[in-house]
Amino acid sequence: MNQNNSYRDHYADALDLGERPQQEYIDYEIFDQEPAGNQQMVWMPGEGPVPVYNPNSITSFPWESYLTNSWLMAGVVGIATTLLVTVLATTQNQKNQAVAPVDNTLASINQANQVLTQARQQQVGAITKYDYNPAELTNPGLLQMAVFTSASEFNQDIKELQGSNDPLTKDKPKEILIQRSRVEVQKLIDLGASGRGVALVYEDPLTGEKVYTKLDPALTVAVGLVKILAIEASQRTSVQTYNMPEIAVATRGHQGALKAAQANLLGSQGWVQLRSELNSYDSYGQKIFKNPSEEQEQTPKKPEIKKVTKGKKDKGSN
Repeated sequence: MNQNNSYRDHYADALDLGERPQQEYIDYEIFDQEPAGNQQMVWMPGEGPVPVYNPNSITSFPWESYLTNSWLMAGVVGIATTLLVTVLATTQNQKNQAVAPVDNTLASINQANQVLTQARQQQVGAITKYDYNPAELTNPGLLQMAVFTSASEFNQDIKELQGSNDPLTKDKPKEILIQRSRVEVQKLIDLGASGRGVALVYEDPLTGEKVYTKLDPALTVAVGLVKILAIEASQRTSVQTYNMPEIAVATRGHQGALKAAQANLLGSQGWVQLRSELNSYDSYGQKIFKNPSEEQEQTPKKPEIKKVTKGKKDKGSN
C-alpha cells in the first residue's frame, strides 16, 4: 500500500516537473508513432504506458481529431444554422407585430381580399351586362340602360334638326343626319387614337362651379364607342328609356360596397389609420361628421356645481 502511494507521488512529481523516470519507460518501438509535441509516455502501475498531455498548453489538446470528424462537424454546423434561422424568424415576427398590431393573419387578409374582389366583379357585371333581345329588354345592365335612354334623346335631336332653320339640316332625311353623326363620332375616336384627349366640362352639383376634367386618349375613344352604341340603339323599332336617378343610386350602392370592402382589407393588413380616414368620407367626397345629438349622448354630463356665497341672504328673507 505504501509502495503504491510512493509510485503515485513519484509520477505526479514527474508530470509537474516534466521529468521522465528512465527506469519506468519502455521502448517506443512497440508504438505506431513517436510521441510528438507535448505528448509524453509514462508508466502507470497496473495500466502500462499511457500518453499524457501537458495541461498547461492549449496545443496539447487533440483538436485535430475533432476537426477532422465529419459527423461531429456536421452536427455543429446544423445546430448553428438552426439557431440562426430561429433568431431571424423571431426578429421578423417582432417587426411585423410592431407595424400591424391588429389581427393581420393571412386568413383574415385573404378573406377581406375575396370580399373586395367579389364587390368589384358585382359592380362590373352590373354595368356591362347586355340584353340582346331585339324586342323589349328584360335584363339590361346599367350601361345599356343609359345608352338606350341616350338613343331615345338622339332620335329627338334628329327631329329638332330637321325642323330647324339651318339649311344644312332643315328637312334633311334622317339617314343623312344620322350618317353625319357617325362621322363626328369617328372623328372623336380618331382624336383619341392619335394620342390626344378632350376636356369634359360640367357643373358641380354640390357647389355649382364649373369643373374641367381631362379625358385621356383611351377614355376619349371609349366615349366615342359609347356614342356609337347609342346611335345604333336609336335605329331599333322601339327604344326603351330608363330613370337616370335610379342608375345613379344603383351605381352609388356598388361604390359604397367597394369602399367598405377596401376599408376592411386595409384594416386586416394593419392600416388602421388609413381605414379610418377612408371611412370618414361619404360617396360624395364630403367629410362625415357625427350628429351633435349623438355626440352629446355619448359624452357623459358633468355634475353641476352650485356656488354658495356665505353672508348673503335672499331679498325675500327676513
